[in-house]
Amino acid sequence: MNENQFLDYLDETGRHPKFLPLFRICLAQVLKELKIEKPVEVSLSIVSSEKSHELNREYRQIDRPTDVLTFAFQEDEGKEEEGVATTKVKVEINGAEEIT
Repeated sequence: MNENQFLDYLDETGRHPKFLPLFRICLAQVLKELKIEKPVEVSLSIVSSEKSHELNREYRQIDRPTDVLTFAFQEDEGKEEEGVATTKVKVEINGAEEIT
């Protein structure tokens, strides 16, 4: 990633701190493949199922947990910037949720 490319990573579960370097590498590769050199800001939050349920209910009025929530970035009032959706895969291992 270059200096104009920023990844904001928050692991609210505290279970996946080791993934930050991997996400940086993935983001850099995606931007390289897409030939994107302009400034980019990506925010990635890993949350519990309970928190995803709460956010899904608040922002989408859907009363269940979700795997992915994406939001458009707005810099100026009424002017929406380009956005890229992110994907998270959630699996259960021995009854505990893990992200792969």
